[in-house]
Amino acid sequence: MKKLLIMVAVLVVCFTGLAIAEPVDISEVLDKAPEIKEGMMYGFEDAKFKPSTSFDLVAYKDFAIELGGIAEDSEGFVALSYHVVNLKEDKGVTIWILDMIDIGVAAGYGLKEIGNLNQGEWLLGATLLKAKF
Repeated sequence: MKKLLIMVAVLVVCFTGLAIAEPVDISEVLDKAPEIKEGMMYGFEDAKFKPSTSFDLVAYKDFAIELGGIAEDSEGFVALSYHVVNLKEDKGVTIWILDMIDIGVAAGYGLKEIGNLNQGEWLLGATLLKAKF
């Protein structure tokens, strides 16, 4: 009986701590999320253009290391990119869709199997859109 009372007391203390926790504001969480970049990558192995999605892992001035994926081949890639122009920040465009245009060039290496470096290919591409939700 003593063990049961101790277990109930511990559970009450644990769940009381959870009930007192502050509510999560979803807009604060989304503000911390990275911007998503959409673009095209050219794979040298199969000589095809492929749509890609990526985000900046590390950025310094106009250079960035991007981490992303190519859905059509289930391929992940890492790339070094250079920011060329952003219509909203550099040119002052405020039109709804046009302010998302962010052009950059990238070169990287894509892996078809994680852990197997022999199954990869060199990529060259460009990012065209940048979206923040």
